[in-house]
This record gives sequence, C-alpha cells and structure tokens, in this order.
Amino acid sequence: LESMGLNVSVASSGLEAHKLVAEDTGAFDLVFMDLGMPDIDGFEATRRIKDIAGAEQLPIIALTANTSARDRQLAAEAGMDGFLGKPVASEDLRKVLASHLATVSEKPDEQFDGIAPEGAGEPGRADQLVQPDHARPANTPAAQDAPEETMPVAAADEADPKRSMVFDREPIDRLKQEVGAEVLQTLVDKFLKESALRWESLSAALSQGDKDAIVREAHTLGSACLTFGVTAAGQQFRRCEAAAINDELPGEDVLAAIAPELADGIGQLQQLLSAQ
Repeated sequence: LESMGLNVSVASSGLEAHKLVAEDTGAFDLVFMDLGMPDIDGFEATRRIKDIAGAEQLPIIALTANTSARDRQLAAEAGMDGFLGKPVASEDLRKVLASHLATVSEKPDEQFDGIAPEGAGEPGRADQLVQPDHARPANTPAAQDAPEETMPVAAADEADPKRSMVFDREPIDRLKQEVGAEVLQTLVDKFLKESALRWESLSAALSQGDKDAIVREAHTLGSACLTFGVTAAGQQFRRCEAAAINDELPGEDVLAAIAPELADGIGQLQQLLSAQ
C-alpha cells in the first residue's frame, strides 16, 4: 500500500479502529477490515464506524481469509462496501483501491496524480487507510453460527496441484512486478521476522491449550505463508486453525510436522530472491 503512495495506519483491534476514525473522520479515505479481532469483530466495528457522524460514507472493505458465503452476507449486512479474500492478489487490491481512491490507478505502471511511490509516508497526505490486523477468535458470531462446510480449510481442492507444493514462486513474481525488488525484499524480511514471533506465540498457545490464541496465530501464519508462496506450510497452518475452530485443539506436535515444510519453503523463497 505504501508503495502505491498511500499512508497507512494500522489498528490492532476493532475498538482501536473505531477510535481512530472517531477522533478525526476526515483523516481516512478507506478502511480495510479484518473480520475476527480480539474485542469486537469486524462486523460490529463496521457498524460502529458507519454510525460516526461524518463517516457514514467512508468505504470499508473486508480483507480476510474467511470467505464463505455467510461471511460475505454478514459483511454486506454490516454495511461493508467490498470484500477481498486473503491471500489477496495485487490486481484485485488495486482494483478496489482505484474504485474508491482517485489517486490510485488500476495499472501499476501509472503515476498517481503526480505522486510517486516514494511519496508514501509523507505528512499531510489524505490517502489514509486503517487495517485491523488480527485473525478471527473462536467466539465471533460467524465462527459460532457458520455451518461446518464454511469453516477455513487447508485447501480448496484435493486435486489442486499446488496443494502439496512446498513453494510457489507465482506470488513472489507477482509481488516483484507490483512493488519492485527492493520493496519485495523489505516485505519478505518483515514476513520472516514477524513469522518467527508468531511461531513462538503459537507454540505457547498450543502448550496452554488457548483456543483463541491458536486460531489467531495459526490464521495469521497461514495467510502470511500463502501470500509469500510458502504453500505447504501455509496449508498446514490453515488445518491447525480449522481444527481449533472446531474444538479439536491440536497438540504441540503439530509444529514438528509443520517445521520441515516451513523451513524448506522459506529456504526456496530466499534462494529465489538471491538468484534474482
């Protein structure tokens, strides 16, 4: 987002997102909203933001790995203006941005009203976005009420050739084309650093049998791995998340099963970046 010339503010919860908008309704032009968060879920956060005087028309886009028909219906009923599934394709992200922000073009090689990507982060820019960035805890309405077939799964199709692929370079090639090699390396570095911390958090949650934390950390790790092409490990994290949502809490041994695929996938990712 910053490479597109946008200023980004990150909220760690639905309540924090509501507070940021309420404090200055003119500061933000678009909101990316996760559906599951530690306090209020994305549906309730959206309703509360839309109730703020002056924020009624603020576009709110769901950005989530939970893409069932029920989730989409609840998002629409809450007043959301769009829906993106994770891992999100850059072209889909750009289309959504272009439909709401005049400064963003659908074509990545075009300038944005004379503002080049390096303009990101400059004070005074109006293109502000807020993105609550947590996974769905198990006690959110959609997790409670959704039928079993709508729960997160490891892969859409057993016959999918990418299902067991340790590393898929397609997302990396797409990201490189979109943001350039330098920004891509920065994103990968951030992914590796944050994933190491998330791994430790997931390990602690598994040892303590903390269902909400298992769902949250496995969800985030799965989405991040799939975004950067670490496919097999990402699918394993998705299985872990789905099991926890269905009250089949995984044991600590699940990490031992994921570790080789994660290490192999990250190794191939780093090898590809070095070769490029």
